[in-house]
Amino acid sequence: MSRRGGGRGSSLRRGSSGGAAAYSPSSDPLSLLWWDPRSVSPGAVASWVDRIASVDASQGTGANQPTASATAISSAFPGVTSDGGDLLVAAGAGAILSGRTNLTVVAAMVDATTGTQLAWEYTASATANAGGFYLSVNEAAGNLRALVRPDVGFTSRQQIETLAAVKVVSVAYDFAASGANNVPFIRVNGVPLAISTVSAAGTPGSAANASLHLFARSGVAVPWAGAFGDFVVRNSVSQDAALDSLERYIGARVGLSW
Repeated sequence: MSRRGGGRGSSLRRGSSGGAAAYSPSSDPLSLLWWDPRSVSPGAVASWVDRIASVDASQGTGANQPTASATAISSAFPGVTSDGGDLLVAAGAGAILSGRTNLTVVAAMVDATTGTQLAWEYTASATANAGGFYLSVNEAAGNLRALVRPDVGFTSRQQIETLAAVKVVSVAYDFAASGANNVPFIRVNGVPLAISTVSAAGTPGSAANASLHLFARSGVAVPWAGAFGDFVVRNSVSQDAALDSLERYIGARVGLSW
């Protein structure tokens, strides 16, 4: 049985009218995980299941459950929002991501505060566990800061970019590279940032068999007060037409175009 509803077609699949089928993350063979805010019922979110591999991002404690709403993004578009004390854990993500050397996370995001917080983290602590990665917001005067940890050491790269308005953020994690190339790019609304290197690792590796945390670190440490629209993980670090299509698709679903 296919993991994808409707099958895994290419972006050139034909529709019933004979034209090319409309793009969606599930039409891209490199898409691994896709959390769609339209797939979760409004209200407290105990379970948010991705549409590609059926990986559940869940939270059993009511006080730590984020909230889904049809107007969470810009008061007009669906999203899932944390109040700064919430956490979803996708324990099944490791079965999909472990052993991979190239990953890009693409997400629609809007921030509600100015404090340093973790929007996502793979492993309970990416600074301590080999094969981890994360994105924090509002690091050092509003930087987006991305980290990947290979077998030893870690690479952290950042650039000033605030998320007071919703934006589509893409972050690449390349475990097969070394030094600053571990984080080859951070893109916002399809445009690469001129990122700087904070520190760099020298030993390559691959993604761990771990859990993906959304809105915080395990134990609700460094919680993010903000909202996600669509959240997609791709098996690639290429800045190609497929990435551009994904960014535009996610952007259109929160009222953005470029």
